Amino acid sequence: MERSRQKNEIRGSEKGLGDKAQEGSGKGKKKRSSEKGMGDKAKKNGWSVSTDYTVGIPEGCYTVNNFPYGMIKTAETVVKIGNAGQTGRRHYKDVCCAFDIETSWIKEIDQSVMYIWQFDALYKGEHYTLIGRTWEEFKFFIAELTRVIKEGDTLLIFVHNLSYEFCWLKGLFDILPEQVFCLDRRKVAKLVLCKKRIEFRCSYVLTNDSLDHFTEVMKVSHAKLEGYDYSKIRYSWTSLTEFEYNYCINDVKGLTEAIVQRNISTGDNLATVPLTMTGYVRRNARRAMYAAGLGYRDQMPTLHQYELLRYAFRGGNTHANRYITGYIIPDVISVDGSS
Repeated sequence: MERSRQKNEIRGSEKGLGDKAQEGSGKGKKKRSSEKGMGDKAKKNGWSVSTDYTVGIPEGCYTVNNFPYGMIKTAETVVKIGNAGQTGRRHYKDVCCAFDIETSWIKEIDQSVMYIWQFDALYKGEHYTLIGRTWEEFKFFIAELTRVIKEGDTLLIFVHNLSYEFCWLKGLFDILPEQVFCLDRRKVAKLVLCKKRIEFRCSYVLTNDSLDHFTEVMKVSHAKLEGYDYSKIRYSWTSLTEFEYNYCINDVKGLTEAIVQRNISTGDNLATVPLTMTGYVRRNARRAMYAAGLGYRDQMPTLHQYELLRYAFRGGNTHANRYITGYIIPDVISVDGSS
């Protein structure tokens, strides 16, 4: 036994590895860690976070420590062709992604808490589903995605009703006004993070439809499940049943499948899909006008005709109460309810 051990040590020194012969080189261990997840060395060097609460997740799902980030890194990209002469076009990763959270409302403190978040990436017909239970895990996940996505590329992540998730995300990241695109007050359509490497899109404003109906119309494999008890108080450390996990998972799997089916039916990809539902209508209108050529310009009014049309335009009837006509009434507060 002793001679055998000495012989192994000699072979190790002959190959230039010494004591590392039995452990493997640092480069090799780093590669294996990136392939299988993070590994023990990653945890030792702070390259991972605690995933203690994700114990018991369904088979086939990932945690933030073993998610295949290499798939995101090497995935192909698609490009949106913009106006002539436009530069700096974004290259979107051709991976359809979805993100969602589940929360419990604590009546005593009138506050909601997040107890699970789920992410799904549909790439070449295969799902890569990730489960997290804490915001610490999510911040780590975004940091890892940012690390593997090169500058100029963007990972598009759909969120059904992004306005709600934004209420949580704005407390996790330093978000500037120019990073958010809103259609109205408290109606978020888009959020970009990490120098545009990550882009969240609201799939609700894209479809103008509920998630269960949208997935039903698109005939997805992972339709939204029924029978989930939202009145039950859950926390990040609460053990979840198999049904509860599957309910959460189907929300993101079904959304990615539905988006892919919608893009197939409209001839879109992740770079050309519009931001809102009306984007489809505007695009069809542009195509129709382009096909008509410049003939429509002959039907446009002249400047004088346009000024007359503007002068003739009037709104609804507005007038004062006949009992106070001609008087100045101070401190008046009124609301036009019909408008």
